Amino acid sequence: MADACERELTVIACTGVEDELQDEVADCIKDFKDAGIKFWMLTGDLGFTAQEIGFNCGVMDRQSTALFKLEVGEGASLTQEVASLSLQIAQSKQSGKPSTVMISGHTFSLVQELEGTAKAVFLKDVLLAADSVIVFRSSPKQKADAVNLVKNFFKGSKVTMAIGDGFNDVNMIQVAQIGIGVRGAESSQAAAFADFAIAEFRDLRRLMFWHGRSFGRKAVHFAMIKLWFVWYTLWATLFNQAKNTMSAVNDVYGLFFALTAVAFVNFYVTIWVAFSHDVD
Repeated sequence: MADACERELTVIACTGVEDELQDEVADCIKDFKDAGIKFWMLTGDLGFTAQEIGFNCGVMDRQSTALFKLEVGEGASLTQEVASLSLQIAQSKQSGKPSTVMISGHTFSLVQELEGTAKAVFLKDVLLAADSVIVFRSSPKQKADAVNLVKNFFKGSKVTMAIGDGFNDVNMIQVAQIGIGVRGAESSQAAAFADFAIAEFRDLRRLMFWHGRSFGRKAVHFAMIKLWFVWYTLWATLFNQAKNTMSAVNDVYGLFFALTAVAFVNFYVTIWVAFSHDVD
């Protein structure tokens, strides 16, 4: 049909549409990788487009990253390709070069059907051994399968987090242990189904490195304060009862509670909020 219609045409102009990245995406991904976080990019774009996005957003570097592609059809050669790729990644790690694996969604589904050592090699010596992974031409189901594959392999020893901004990211957001939805231009479906919703991708850095870490530290300190309070209350009560010959008369019990509330709640919280900023 196209050959029959597109004949004797004169090209007047050619236009292109660029889907620009949000601000500070590359800086955020660099910080995540510096913190030891494995970063995977799951996209429905074509391989070349996904590769350029990976370069632009900092998933891999044009100069230093060793790029490996796995895109094969059905057949016995798939096992051989996986074994060969695992050796190449091991050699890259020995040379000190960061490595990135690009795999198509179709090939990813075929590899999941492998059994025995071949599948274990694919997961452990290819995907998890690489510094970053890009799965291109992947469907929403394949995105969820990728998250499930990692989550089931570590069985709770590692935490998976999925970030997306469109309806096709909802599956992987719900499968991951932590789902982050970005309110993008496409829709707000991802944010509606996520555990946390952010306005822009760069807000993820503050959510992870500041709010998450700070909440953990403060939760530990709060638990310690409660333990100290119970400990002090116990010994104060025993001391007063021994002094009063176990007569159930407590001279300073109310005063103790009042001063504890002032000292450990008002003053402590004020000082904590004002000065407890170990991360800038």
